[in-house]
Amino acid sequence: MIGAILVRPEVLPKVAEILAPSDFYHRPHRCIYQTMLDVAREGRPVDYVTVTALLKDRGNLETVVGPLFLM
Repeated sequence: MIGAILVRPEVLPKVAEILAPSDFYHRPHRCIYQTMLDVAREGRPVDYVTVTALLKDRGNLETVVGPLFLM
């Protein structure tokens, strides 16, 4: 799901209607998804660069196993 959102970020609003961050069991996935939602709420593009930057700014990039995991 996370990869699909990065490829087609326009689907995030529809996905967000039915999927909450708490629905993810794996903590890194939950953190990435929450960051995607936050980026979208700020009106910024939900893409690899923006999501990675916000994860890094929040000190969460290593929580999700680094930037290569997002790719």
